[in-house]
Amino acid sequence: MVPITKRLMAPEGAPGGSFSGRPPLEGQKRIRVLHIEDDPQVSKATERLLSRKAKAQVVSANGSESALRILETDKNFDAILITVQLRVGLSGVQIFRELPPELKQKVIFLSSGCAASDGLEINESRRPHLDKMSFHELVAKIEEMSPLSPELEGQRQIRVLHVDDTEMVRKGVARFLKNIDASVVSAGSHKSALGILAKDRNFDAIVLDFDMGSENGVELFWKLPEECRGKVVFFSGEKEKKNLKKISETGRPLIDKSKGPELLEEIKKIASGN
Repeated sequence: MVPITKRLMAPEGAPGGSFSGRPPLEGQKRIRVLHIEDDPQVSKATERLLSRKAKAQVVSANGSESALRILETDKNFDAILITVQLRVGLSGVQIFRELPPELKQKVIFLSSGCAASDGLEINESRRPHLDKMSFHELVAKIEEMSPLSPELEGQRQIRVLHVDDTEMVRKGVARFLKNIDASVVSAGSHKSALGILAKDRNFDAIVLDFDMGSENGVELFWKLPEECRGKVVFFSGEKEKKNLKKISETGRPLIDKSKGPELLEEIKKIASGN
């Protein structure tokens, strides 16, 4: 049998699998997604979701063998969704091990929980790992990977993680950030935010409230991975001097909740690396 790695290095050829999708937005190429999943119902539901929400063209592979056959002749995918718990053949992690480096960079792992050993290897891969039911996060990640035509290159969508314990505020900020075409992932607690970042740190900006009941945003700030702290902007109505001092000690900007336009500008500034 030809080794899997050599099979995947074969010259690119005609596409394989089943396609779905609507025409892409003007100036945006159709994103192509390979979805490796052996549950037909999950496969069809994900295909419909990505077709409708991300304007994606989806190739469905019913397990590892089907995926390998497709990749022998067609590696021209913008994203590869790999279900960790495949029931027959190779597991999702085993498939990932055998992919060429250029394909590994396109992988998003999907699961509803996984073995500790698989979880460790997924973390070490530094690839996104999403819950199968996290549809909003999946669509946001796929849209982020969407290829742009040359004239739109450099206009990549800004990704924002927003942490606030008030649902109304989270929804309002998500709507408001559409003014800069941002993709927003919301979290209502420290635990939720850290869980998201354990799977996906690829955010351009992280917006933190200060007062979150028994928790506060500064405590969360110091729990964040070090590479994420430079992306933080505090968005709060906090007035107490001792708390303002705590925020100041982080070295990160504070925007009052009454000044939404300033938040937009700060997020754009952080996203641009300034």
